[in-house]
Amino acid sequence: MTAEKADPSKTAAEDGGDGKPVDANGKEIKMQKATFASADDMKKKLRENMHKPRYDVTNFYYETGCCQAIARNSFFENFTLGVISFNALWLSIDTDLNSAATLVDAHPVFIVAENAFCVFFTGELLVRFGSFARKINCMKDPWFCFDFLLVTMMVLETWVLGLVMLALGGGSGSGLGNSGLLKLMRLMRLSRMARIARLLRSMPELLILIKGMVAATRSVFVTLILLMGILYVFGIMFRMLAEGTVAGENFFPGVLSSMHSLVVLGILHNDVADVFAAIEEDSAYQLVPFYYFFVLLAALTVMNMLIGVLCEVITAVAECEHEEIQIMNVRDCLEDVVERQKKSQDGQSIKALLQSEEGLGKLRIFKEDFLRIMTDEKCTDLLVQVKVDPFGLVELVDTLFTTEDGDEKVLFFPDLVELVMDQRSCNIATVKDVTDLRKFVKGRLDKLDLSIKAQVLGMARLVERGLNIPRGTFEKELRAVADNCEQAAAAKTIQKMARGRSARKILAEKRKSQKDDVNGRDKTDGEAKPWEVQDNDNDNKAQL
Repeated sequence: MTAEKADPSKTAAEDGGDGKPVDANGKEIKMQKATFASADDMKKKLRENMHKPRYDVTNFYYETGCCQAIARNSFFENFTLGVISFNALWLSIDTDLNSAATLVDAHPVFIVAENAFCVFFTGELLVRFGSFARKINCMKDPWFCFDFLLVTMMVLETWVLGLVMLALGGGSGSGLGNSGLLKLMRLMRLSRMARIARLLRSMPELLILIKGMVAATRSVFVTLILLMGILYVFGIMFRMLAEGTVAGENFFPGVLSSMHSLVVLGILHNDVADVFAAIEEDSAYQLVPFYYFFVLLAALTVMNMLIGVLCEVITAVAECEHEEIQIMNVRDCLEDVVERQKKSQDGQSIKALLQSEEGLGKLRIFKEDFLRIMTDEKCTDLLVQVKVDPFGLVELVDTLFTTEDGDEKVLFFPDLVELVMDQRSCNIATVKDVTDLRKFVKGRLDKLDLSIKAQVLGMARLVERGLNIPRGTFEKELRAVADNCEQAAAAKTIQKMARGRSARKILAEKRKSQKDDVNGRDKTDGEAKPWEVQDNDNDNKAQL
């Protein structure tokens, strides 16, 4: 009998249909979102994403054709990246040297360069669009949508608005002046800065920093709210204390002005000598201790705490990115190994099968398939690279492919990736691992108990048949003995509980009487001696 594991995309947790905690009435419990980012939570989301098909835009391309061949070519991708980098440098040259309001009035060098960039980016977008087997799938690719928006704005700025200006009679010197059309063209030129964002696709380090900034948004916002509260309180305080002084007139004339002055003087530490000169001029030395207290609280505490929050979030994001890179490497390598070692039942390619959720549920890996995969040379190198012991993993194959009930288990491809990631030597054992081990051991012991009982009953029936004893006599006796053992164990437990309750009751009564005796001695003979109370406690414990 084979106990197949459920489809990862259709599994449901016991506490809720989607793994979310629920109360006794079945309603979802809304958990408060954590203020600070956690690396464990990010890694947990990565593990959940392992059971989903990996997104790759080339999966939507044609298998044959000129456009898809160009779009898949690494030279085309690297050349496009080079053009984008040169265009980013050209933006600074155009900003410094091109003073024309419109492209029509610019120098011919700038006209040729802008038209060349527009032609290249338009052709590159058309090649990628022609590579899609279903054209509607281009809207599923975020980078294609982003490039389409940039190319559309470039075409409007370079060709459409240029033709409109020529049709109206020329450039900025044709009498249009500072019209709305010219303002629109200036704004269109600013939009070219967004092309630099395309460089992020080839620089994962920048993506890590940007993801860290996004992840730290909530924690930074909370820290800034705390800082604004401190500024507001001290702004009111300095407004009241500096009233009627030169420092109050120059730096603290109002609450908002006081808050601004505290930011400049207390946090950025700019023009501190001027404010102290104003304080000495009127001898308003009552402001000095409050100023130092504000510097200690805002600049040294809150601002350094903000730096610590950012460092913590960036560290968590970097760990998550490192984990994601390892998962992607393991998945790519296992896809190649499984492609060589196993064929799908319908003859479909394994890599094509893994690109959809249905395919992830179709590809099943049995114990024999797992052994062939683990003995592959490329897979062995991968295991050593991710710090997994190949020999230990092969020795655990019987345990890995056995359920709690002792049946053989079948793995899906995401389960195989997760199994390899879980067997790394750098992993730390968690409470969940101990709980899973207890469940597995309990299930195996229960199965062993049932097997022993079945064998004992089988031998008993053979004895009954050989000695002509009525059938079921041994089984009745065995049940009677088990019932007696259970009753004796229950009685012993109840007796222990009763003995414990009586002991606690006696001890409470002794302490109460002892307290009454101490109070009585306090009233008659004065305060009781400490060693007498200690002796009484020892007598009570010895009596119990």
